[in-house]
Amino acid sequence: MKFFQLILKNPFRNKIRSILAIIGIAIGIATIVALGIITEG
Repeated sequence: MKFFQLILKNPFRNKIRSILAIIGIAIGIATIVALGIITEG
């Protein structure tokens, strides 16, 4: 149970790191989608 509490509390302690991680994931997904669209046509 402590593992889940750590997962829930940790992002709020490091807000900047969490925001950067979310931005990085969003950029990665957008890049994959864009490459898929470009290669199809």
